Amino acid sequence: MFRSLAVLLLCFAPMIARGEIPEPYRATVAKGLAWLAQVQHPDGHWEGTGGTYPVALTALAGMALRLEGSTVHEGAYSKNLRRAVDWLLDRTPRQPRYDGLIGDPENPTETGRYMFGHALALEFLALVYGDVADVELRKRIQDRLQRGVKFIEAAQTAQGGWYYVSSVDMGDRDASEGVVTVFVLAGLREARNAGIAVKRETLKKGFEYLQKSTAPNGGVNYTLGANGPADEGGRPVITAAALFLRLESSNPREPLVDKHLQFCWERIAAEPIVKTSELGHYFFAKPMWRLGDDGFAKILPDVPAKERLTWTRYRAALFDQLKRSQQKDGSWTSRGLGLGPVLVSSINLITLQQDLRGAPLGPR
Repeated sequence: MFRSLAVLLLCFAPMIARGEIPEPYRATVAKGLAWLAQVQHPDGHWEGTGGTYPVALTALAGMALRLEGSTVHEGAYSKNLRRAVDWLLDRTPRQPRYDGLIGDPENPTETGRYMFGHALALEFLALVYGDVADVELRKRIQDRLQRGVKFIEAAQTAQGGWYYVSSVDMGDRDASEGVVTVFVLAGLREARNAGIAVKRETLKKGFEYLQKSTAPNGGVNYTLGANGPADEGGRPVITAAALFLRLESSNPREPLVDKHLQFCWERIAAEPIVKTSELGHYFFAKPMWRLGDDGFAKILPDVPAKERLTWTRYRAALFDQLKRSQQKDGSWTSRGLGLGPVLVSSINLITLQQDLRGAPLGPR
């Protein structure tokens, strides 16, 4: 059934405090952020085990630190953020065909998967852009954002989504991948929020790809074959991200929100962490924060009251597990994600700081 998203959002009035981390988890977050800052390389980047995916992990770690309230100019992690921004701005490929890419296609760990890093770097730089007062730095970031968006627009496949590499590197092959697509759309969303022009057609085709990839049960599939979704089971991570993107979209009519929410409720929220990886909760916590304590019931009114999911209930269950699983040094190890502690620690810290999305930026 079609619903007006604008009307729905006006009805969402969660009974929770915005702009602060609940007290039981503040020490957990502080310890995690301190560890993350400590393991940053002197040149400003973070990386996974064996030096893997430095662009993607630098962007994720940077987003975790930024949520704390620091900017590139002020705050406990201002120097860390500035080094991360400078390092990402310097990731300029030598080959003209990659103009606009934030990354290094010649890095063996990124050669065939550079779109992940580019999308996350675009999102991080767009988030920091509004905090920057230095005129020259603003110009540099603006230039990289504009060129980065153009690179993404050119990289879109005929299917409407995105693949691990740009379509210009795929020859005659036409393929898209769901996880890459949702990361790219999240990056484009933040770029547009920062005032960077994004073609409407690019966004339209991206959302249509996710719609075509959605199975009858509401789950978004990993890939889209010539005759429809290649996997009718649906993937929790991609579906949670699609739900987040649709709730945050300016499109006033989103017929898939209820189906996506039903799918995620059944496969992610029943047993936090157990039923999906940390990445699933990284994406699902975003729409749950948006829905608050009343939104779920408005979208899925037929679910019995005692089974309805609220942000307060979901947050307590998930955050308690994250608090218990934190290592003594402040980091986390993953049950479902590889690449080492920087990845899972960054993701968990972003999730734990979800309530700060409503807080003003700047040191507190």
